[in-house]
Amino acid sequence: MVNSHEDHGHEHSHDVQPAVEGLDVILVNSYKPQEHWFDAPVKINEDQYLVRDIPLQSAASCQDNSVVRANKNFADNIVENYGHDVATTDASETFFKSLTQFFLLEEKYWQITLIWENDMPAVYRFEIFSSNNKNFDQDVHSQKSPIDFPKYADALASEAWLNQTLAYFVARGAQPGSRIVEQRVMDEKGKSHEWVAQNGDLVSWQFDSGVCLLDKSGAHANCVCDKS
Repeated sequence: MVNSHEDHGHEHSHDVQPAVEGLDVILVNSYKPQEHWFDAPVKINEDQYLVRDIPLQSAASCQDNSVVRANKNFADNIVENYGHDVATTDASETFFKSLTQFFLLEEKYWQITLIWENDMPAVYRFEIFSSNNKNFDQDVHSQKSPIDFPKYADALASEAWLNQTLAYFVARGAQPGSRIVEQRVMDEKGKSHEWVAQNGDLVSWQFDSGVCLLDKSGAHANCVCDKS
């Protein structure tokens, strides 16, 4: 069932079923973003994706974990912990490590990626590739940008460039696919918390004491936590 952003914030009344213990188990059964690279996004408007209400299934190791809120859905856990709404199409609201846009054009598969240069304040570089192979594992060609990349490529300027570049290709017949954003925040102890969203739906969330991964069915997320 797909719920809009406005439906977020409610608590799940159903009992949370424990997931199978072990990171290796949930990795094997996790969602594979590459199988959905060319799925078109569904949006409420230009500013928000229409995202799914994805419940959590927590392992016993997460029962006493203060980060995981098992009565909240996957997206609401990010809101509760970091104040970030993954349904927003603006990736620059929270620091992002990478931002990738996939699209189809003239029977070829394309991707544009913004990549953090490991500097602070954050600046980015870009890559554009095309291929006859949707997995980009052969016949991959680097492409030039039709639009000048900003001289000072901070998050705002880089994302604006990506949107302009996509619009350029769409005007020439491109069909947009997925947009994947990899984001990070640091806590007061200096430990990183990272999450990845695809078209506004969370795929993974790694925090200092555990990890939650979307199941391959896309219907729920499995969480495991450190037992210490």
